[in-house]
Amino acid sequence: MKIVDLTAVGDRWRCQASFTHEQSVTLSRLYETLAGLGHLKPRRFSISRGPKRGRWRSFTEMNSAERVGTSGGAIFFDVGERVSDWFIDFRVWPQMSLAVCLEDVDSVSEDWLRICRDWDTLFGIAHAYVHSYAELDAAGEIEREIERYRGSEPVPRELPEVYWWTGLAPDLVARLGREHVTSTPVDRIELFENGPIFLKILSSTGADPRRGTIAERTDIRTHLCVDVEYALELRELQERADRFRRLVTGRARS
Repeated sequence: MKIVDLTAVGDRWRCQASFTHEQSVTLSRLYETLAGLGHLKPRRFSISRGPKRGRWRSFTEMNSAERVGTSGGAIFFDVGERVSDWFIDFRVWPQMSLAVCLEDVDSVSEDWLRICRDWDTLFGIAHAYVHSYAELDAAGEIEREIERYRGSEPVPRELPEVYWWTGLAPDLVARLGREHVTSTPVDRIELFENGPIFLKILSSTGADPRRGTIAERTDIRTHLCVDVEYALELRELQERADRFRRLVTGRARS
């Protein structure tokens, strides 16, 4: 069994959302949402296409009639050192992603949630989550996203994982049963106007994936997915969590 040293890889978390459709929107429409944020309000932005492609521009320049959303490309945002790799990509379908340190996840995720709620009215939520990069990789989440990307099916047909924040598209909510989803034993439920439901399993993140989330995630997934067996789900999460640990190297003796 390969052991992942969290001390070496770092406690980076991913805040991600994919959407169901693209449409042409003005930069000023996106600016409206971003300007009202706290931790994620950009200092500058860059667009990968157009006459000014690749150039970092002041955030205030985003309040313009320039249009994006149907010609591919991506918009990159800079908010400082504590948030990295933040972009919205318009290829195939819009996707938003950013990376953040563990100690900032609680505060940043509130801004992420606000963006998801607003941009759902523009592009339609397909799938969303907030969780640690290390466990996302072990769970095969990125591979599932690639498969949906290749198949042009942005909305998952099932719920293979439950993360710290999990955002469900209206179609998946309907398959699971809306009343069933809203009765899920979670810390917080956010209902979006157009049908998505976002679930937060715990009030705060934990520094160690092995502690404080396995039982809750097992309870939630077995509640939402009637064909998932509790004991098997618990064992799978525990075995995966055992791969993550902080390796402490003792001082060499003189």
